[in-house]
Amino acid sequence: MIFMKAEIVARHGHAGELLELLTTRLFPLIETLGSWRLQGCFLQQTGQLGTIVALWSMDDHTDFAATLDKMRAHPVYADVSPVLARCVESETLVLME
Repeated sequence: MIFMKAEIVARHGHAGELLELLTTRLFPLIETLGSWRLQGCFLQQTGQLGTIVALWSMDDHTDFAATLDKMRAHPVYADVSPVLARCVESETLVLME
């Protein structure tokens, strides 16, 4: 098993909209596509404000890549992509063992 930390920085004024999109549409989709399981999702209260941190567990590095590919090919992702482009300033993914 490996873990991934996703740090997603929202553009100013878009953290609430982005958090709702992630938790109601994108994260539930991701959990159906492979072994990824959301361990927690947090909105930072100090440091860089507007940063959403999601902690995921998954089987291995192969499933990490395969699930990303499946997500990007899914119709739901095509539907939410314009919102992501409008709301996300930057994203950093860190794999951990």
